[in-house]
Amino acid sequence: MFIKETIPFSVLDLSEVDESPDFEVLWAKLRPTRLPRDLSSITSGVIYHPPSAPDSQMQGHLLKCLTSVESQHPKSGILLVGDLNRLNEATLKFNFNLKQIVHFPTRGKRFLDRILTNLKDFYYKAIERPKIGLSDHSSVEIQPKLRAKPSQLKKTIVSRDFRPSKRHAMQIYREKVDVPRLLDTVETCAAKVSLFENIVKTGLDLIISLGSKTNRRSEPPWLNDKLKNLIKRSQCALAKGTMDTFRTLRNCVNRERKICRAKYYEAKVSHLRENKPSAWWKEVKKLSGMSSASETRDDTSILLQHLNFSPGDLANYITSAFLTPIQSFEPLAILLIHHKSTTKVMPEIRYRSFQLL
Repeated sequence: MFIKETIPFSVLDLSEVDESPDFEVLWAKLRPTRLPRDLSSITSGVIYHPPSAPDSQMQGHLLKCLTSVESQHPKSGILLVGDLNRLNEATLKFNFNLKQIVHFPTRGKRFLDRILTNLKDFYYKAIERPKIGLSDHSSVEIQPKLRAKPSQLKKTIVSRDFRPSKRHAMQIYREKVDVPRLLDTVETCAAKVSLFENIVKTGLDLIISLGSKTNRRSEPPWLNDKLKNLIKRSQCALAKGTMDTFRTLRNCVNRERKICRAKYYEAKVSHLRENKPSAWWKEVKKLSGMSSASETRDDTSILLQHLNFSPGDLANYITSAFLTPIQSFEPLAILLIHHKSTTKVMPEIRYRSFQLL
């Protein structure tokens, strides 16, 4: 097993699992610089299984070794490589969720050199390479997939500042501008619409101008510019080795972080605690007949208080809403149909088309 010198590794001694010296297996634990988030290391086993050796003993040895690796390093990826000859790896693949990723013969027409791994999704398709030295086996190469980069690391948001003071200023602007007199200066409808849009847009640009804000995808929504600046200054102090300044800025960062999170909660989250979607949905099911109605209708009155109706008027309003679609239908005419001296009264079927505007 050849390992790149920049990759930390350690040889695993699994003699306590199976002390038999007859198996040609070498185990190593590798810790590359970059690994998938769910993995802590990669356990690699190089195997040579002679053609005349019994399969059952090698299978039992590998099962014991992999069980030990899985218990001691539960977040480790597995790579089993080597000349397995005719070893049946079905038991290994089933028990440890391994996949065989070499799909071409490596010696003549025989599939002798194989790779069993639980990291199939992190590697490209195996490539056949020329023989090395005096070996009559083809080499097998697998390359790790490049880490996908996010399409946009930064996102720029363009918006207007709709604070109450800005809205009040916009209201004063609308009251000062004589919109009807200005619209009378043009004749066509399209020109009036265009002029009205220009009036509104001019007020927005002067009073509530557009502003841009850049956010990173990895940043939490409550992070503001002041906290970013404090974090940057503390990191610079740590890099320079000025620990007193770093500790002071670190405390400032922690205090500002708590303030930012509290403000975000107050503005975006706290009001949601007062809403009761369950009560609204319960009343909707009562109105639709999906559940039995209760004697008191206090919740319904609260939900429909914006209509400004008394209980009696509210009942009439709901009744008229249900009866309004029926008023558009015409009464059905009566037709007499004679069939085998039997008279049947059948309603006339009329098809009407409706157009939604």
